[in-house]
Amino acid sequence: MLQLFRNQNPISLLLLGVILVFLRLPYMIYANSGIEVNSWNIPFIGTHAQIFIVVGIIFAQAIWINYIFTDAKLLEEKTVVPALIWILVTSIDLEVYMIDSSLVISTILLAIIHIFILNPSNSISIRRCFQLGILNAILLLIEPSFVIFIPIIILMIYNVNAKGIREYLVFFIGIIMVLFWFWTFSYLFESEVVWREKLIAQFRLPSYHFTSYEYVIWGILAVFAVWGAIKMLMLTNSASLILKKNVNTFLLMSIGILLVILVSTGWDTENNVILLIPLTFFTSIVLLIIRKTKWAELAFGIFVVAILSSIILTLLRIL
Repeated sequence: MLQLFRNQNPISLLLLGVILVFLRLPYMIYANSGIEVNSWNIPFIGTHAQIFIVVGIIFAQAIWINYIFTDAKLLEEKTVVPALIWILVTSIDLEVYMIDSSLVISTILLAIIHIFILNPSNSISIRRCFQLGILNAILLLIEPSFVIFIPIIILMIYNVNAKGIREYLVFFIGIIMVLFWFWTFSYLFESEVVWREKLIAQFRLPSYHFTSYEYVIWGILAVFAVWGAIKMLMLTNSASLILKKNVNTFLLMSIGILLVILVSTGWDTENNVILLIPLTFFTSIVLLIIRKTKWAELAFGIFVVAILSSIILTLLRIL
């Protein structure tokens, strides 16, 4: 089945949509059976309408991820495997990745990767650094633990532009500007205390409780992630300067995401789905770098079984 998605063509894109709808059918069937569809409680949008909106957003993100992966030139072939992996991993738990902060955070993180990867001049402009500051500030306001992401983005800027300090100054100006606006409005509405308390309560080592089956499933996915990270790192041995910078960008972003989660216990566990971004890139590398078809199909089969098992376990838990 993996062979169907190794090349970009209209049929593979159509199959992506079919698979996405199929995996989201449990939402539509059991929308009123305990699945939390919308943690933001938008009153004027019905449950099924929210599901269709999220399906559209996930499909758009899948195409976006695929575009970033292809433009980064990590591998020579043009494929839709990254889009397929994103569609699969976002279905890993039926109670996450709906209309909530995780959807916004993952979109902003993709925008940050987009800025670093899709730069034809192999450098990052002052305007882009300002945009990075704004995006990081928004992440910081959504979840205070993203303050850890500031030095990560500084390292990512250094990876692209090793000379000069203007880029870093403009980056901090973007952060300060957004925070200044936020604190101004918060002061007027006397709501800044809530954010400050959230920041103080945010930094503690997290504690998650999984069943033995969930440990096995996440263990399998972790193997794919580590395997892919090692393979991606190996690409820098005989690579061009541009490819080395792109690989460093992916690795730094992945480290930043992992650090944010490791020090965050004040946010919802559902937000841990931001780990799915590096998991998608690393798993895609693993599946595409295996040249023998039977071994690639076997690895893909194990990955799909882990995803489907997670979906089934979630259904058994809520029904």
